[in-house]
Amino acid sequence: MEALEAITDFGFGKMQLNRVEVLIDTRNVPSARLAESLGLVRERIPRENTPFRGRYLDDAVYSFLRRE
Repeated sequence: MEALEAITDFGFGKMQLNRVEVLIDTRNVPSARLAESLGLVRERIPRENTPFRGRYLDDAVYSFLRRE
């Protein structure tokens, strides 16, 4: 939780971002649950988005908006 606060404080405060995105391997259920418990919202799943060990993985995109 402290890490997310530091990231959002820096991103929204210093950098004036409107959103922070996190990409999570769709097979990583514990990380997805953690992201949701921290208030991030799953938006989409780009297929074969990230190269990893000679193949491409699907990622779930989670985001957190400044107004949230």
